[in-house]
Amino acid sequence: MIFRKTALGLAAGLIAAVGAAQASAITGQSTSIIGTVNYEGFGDDGSGRGTGRYTAGNCSFDGMNTTCITTGDFVQNGDSADDPGGTGTFTFTQTFSGTVSPVLARSVTPGSNSLVFTSVGDAIFELTLTTNDNDVFTGIFPDDPFENSINFSLFLGNVATCTGLGMVPCSISNVGLTPGATITGATSLLAFSIPVIEPSPVPVPGALPLMAAGLAGVFGMRRKRS
Repeated sequence: MIFRKTALGLAAGLIAAVGAAQASAITGQSTSIIGTVNYEGFGDDGSGRGTGRYTAGNCSFDGMNTTCITTGDFVQNGDSADDPGGTGTFTFTQTFSGTVSPVLARSVTPGSNSLVFTSVGDAIFELTLTTNDNDVFTGIFPDDPFENSINFSLFLGNVATCTGLGMVPCSISNVGLTPGATITGATSLLAFSIPVIEPSPVPVPGALPLMAAGLAGVFGMRRKRS
């Protein structure tokens, strides 16, 4: 799921992550948002695509870990598995050890201002939704199994600040192609999809004794063979 939004005068969004396809999910997007996106360029990956280091949210360090937080309000999409059109608040966090983000990203194609993750290291992204009915939904990226991971995208607004580019235009792709260059801007949109995890079937009455009997038979056969 890739959303497009005008960023820095270009028809391109900043893709934070794309998770696995989800058949049943709580989907939506922000209606208000407070946070920042930061990207530090590492240079060309050899194919004309810029690479770099990524953080999302307003960050703080507690002496061991860095936590970056983005907050705001959201509305669920028409196909959401919970409450289509329902609203609430969200908290989106990126957490990693130390002060240097391990999250690496690169341009999707040469010259693209859209990024895709190439590595997240020990970083965890967590999204918590609190609906106006006081229901709470939480998802993380990456999850285990990966199919349970949230799918999310973050976008820069129309105003961003670049350093280290000289006379080169300020853009995500140009920063990625320039080692040491940075781009920082207010986050303008969060789009999300949290998979709905179906509970495991609960054995019906009478099933457990039958199951135990079956296991006893298997163990008995193994003992007899040995």
